[in-house]
Amino acid sequence: MIVLGAAAVLAAIPHRAAGAQNAWRIAIELAETRYHGVGTDTSSDSLGAFRPYRPGAFGVGLERGGTGARFGLMIRFSSTRLALGDRGLVLVAEDSPVSLIELRPVVSLPLLRIGGGALRAEFAPLIDRWHLPGEASRLRLGGEVGAALEAPLGRRATLLVRAGLAFSGSLFNDEDLLDGFVRRHATRRLLAAGLTFSP
Repeated sequence: MIVLGAAAVLAAIPHRAAGAQNAWRIAIELAETRYHGVGTDTSSDSLGAFRPYRPGAFGVGLERGGTGARFGLMIRFSSTRLALGDRGLVLVAEDSPVSLIELRPVVSLPLLRIGGGALRAEFAPLIDRWHLPGEASRLRLGGEVGAALEAPLGRRATLLVRAGLAFSGSLFNDEDLLDGFVRRHATRRLLAAGLTFSP
């Protein structure tokens, strides 16, 4: 229902100009993500923090607009394992798979023209649905800011390289954590490469 509602809002964006200014594009991307701790040990002999361990992500979506403002909707999928540790030592639990489905409505604004391409700023609320083994799925809200560098590949395709910083609620509930651990907001860095193309 969330996806259908967001898609309906996106489709209702008014037609303000003809041609390229109203072009629909299909977008795909592959991303690498680095999380900071989402469950931190606060004891004096701290073990570090729990976090999803370097998950990759695949995204697919639609965007609409031209060289000015654009509006888009992307769904990202990722799966990984939980890890515990700090920058010196990290233990990865192979029997603790976690998965994420993320809905990302986005507004993109031009910053700088670079030859035939451009540098654009991106702003996106996030709706995250996490699944942990043996637990009910849980929803978390957040946001993402970033920048995208795009270069045209002919008339219909564009290469994108995107970097972003995102935050959301912890994937854990209080009862998920061991004594001495506290929940932290999930912050993550993301680096992605992808393509957009006009049908």
